[in-house]
Amino acid sequence: MNKMKLTSNLSQLSATVFQPREPGLTFQALTSKFDHSLHLTRHFSTSGLQSPEDEEATTYDSVTARANVKTTVLNDAKRVADQAKAIYQSSKRSTTELSPESLENIRNNWIEKEVELADAYSKAIKYIARLRTKDVARKAQLLLDDMISRHESVQEESTFLPGHDGPQFSERTVFDLLNAIEEDNPHSSGKDIVAVSLRNGIPVPDMKDFSNVLHSWASSKVKRKGVYSESLLYRMMELGYFYPENFPMPDSKTFGLVIKCYAGSTCKYNNV
Repeated sequence: MNKMKLTSNLSQLSATVFQPREPGLTFQALTSKFDHSLHLTRHFSTSGLQSPEDEEATTYDSVTARANVKTTVLNDAKRVADQAKAIYQSSKRSTTELSPESLENIRNNWIEKEVELADAYSKAIKYIARLRTKDVARKAQLLLDDMISRHESVQEESTFLPGHDGPQFSERTVFDLLNAIEEDNPHSSGKDIVAVSLRNGIPVPDMKDFSNVLHSWASSKVKRKGVYSESLLYRMMELGYFYPENFPMPDSKTFGLVIKCYAGSTCKYNNV
């Protein structure tokens, strides 16, 4: 379409230059018509026929802008949700008599803000995971972990949460988890909890959120991305096991992403 416009303006330029001179048309007027046609031609040749590199830069500038907007929205949503939660907790402890209906309305308002916050988390993870800047995958996973931690009842002593030095899980912890899943016995994993359902109404990450983070690891330049992605895979299995009504178990695509991370890892031993 842009090439057609360019051709049309070139024809207009040619007609302007080579057409018979109109009676009374001054040289200045002719030059003005020529400059106008040349301006149109340059406009379409520069803005309509961008190089692939320019188009790619424009695309990623757009992604960066969206990521910044989603991060701002997330921060605002988190502040509002925290305020609503504080009001609910304060109302529960208040010595002032509140009717059950009033307290329930305050709680519902808090949960409504948590639902909006969960949506903001998902969108922020989605666009941050698409960036090509340093430590993007870690930032996306931190948002995912932060989203999970909104559930105070979730066991946060998990050995599959990466620390400052990266994942620290061992073969033994993996064996315990897999053995617990196979035997369908939560206590066999060594944790003193049982499978429960998080019924407080706060949304949790879905498969899409986990996949976005794994995709971010797969496209990152981190040397140990295979280990990071494997740790996240086990974290999904752990959450899916202890909270089966809330968290998804990994599917075949999830395992495929982890394999892709290991295939693209530049770490010599991948386990150090």
